[in-house]
Order: sequence, then structure tokens, then C-alpha cells
Amino acid sequence: MGWPYLYMKPFEWIPGLNLGIEMIDSEHRHLFELYNRAVFANDERFERDELFQDLMDYAHKHFTDEEQLMESAGYPDLEPHKSLHRSFVRRVESLRSSPDWQVLDFFHEWLFRHIMAEDTKIKRFLDSRK
Repeated sequence: MGWPYLYMKPFEWIPGLNLGIEMIDSEHRHLFELYNRAVFANDERFERDELFQDLMDYAHKHFTDEEQLMESAGYPDLEPHKSLHRSFVRRVESLRSSPDWQVLDFFHEWLFRHIMAEDTKIKRFLDSRK
């Protein structure tokens, strides 16, 4: 059957996930789109490889943008946040040959945990400086 799992539902962007930083919010929405593509992808190997490459390309761009924003703002937890980004990339690479459900479970958990817990800290810091 491949990637489409009956229990998996597409992520829907909800306003509560907006950080109020358009570039970051836009990139987060793109991550949701990648997840949704993965959930409904066919089981051809090419599709899976393409999704992994898209994810890694996205991760590099998004993490670079987010880290530049944090650095320019003087975000005090920049290094720990960068470490989380590096851990994400390593984990995704390690899952490249894992069963599809493990990839999707990790993706799902990381997406919400990172945006809601870690990226929200950036928003609070930026708001406190206004």
C-alpha cells in the first residue's frame, strides 16, 4: 500500500500556529504541505526519494532563515535551537530507509513539538523587544 495510511489525516494550518513572522509562517506552512504530500504519496520509490530530498532542501533553507532571524535579533537560545535543527536533519537522514510509518510519525511529532514549543519561544522573545 505504500505511504497512504488510513489513520493519517492531512495537517491543516490553524491560525494558532502563526508566529506572526511571515517568512517563518510561510515556511512552516510549506512543511505542512510536504507532510501532506508524504501521507498521500504513491508507493513508487522515486516519489519517496523525491519527498526526502524536498524535505532536506526545505530543512536547509528554513533552518538557515530561522537561524539568521534569531541571530539578527540577538536571540539568547540560538545555539540550543540550532542544535535542535541539526538533530532533526540527522534523524531524518537516519530514517531514510525506515518503514514509512516511522518517518511519518517522526515528522508529525517533530512538526508540532518544534513549532509549538521551540519556535513559539522565538515569537515571545521578539514580542518582548517591541
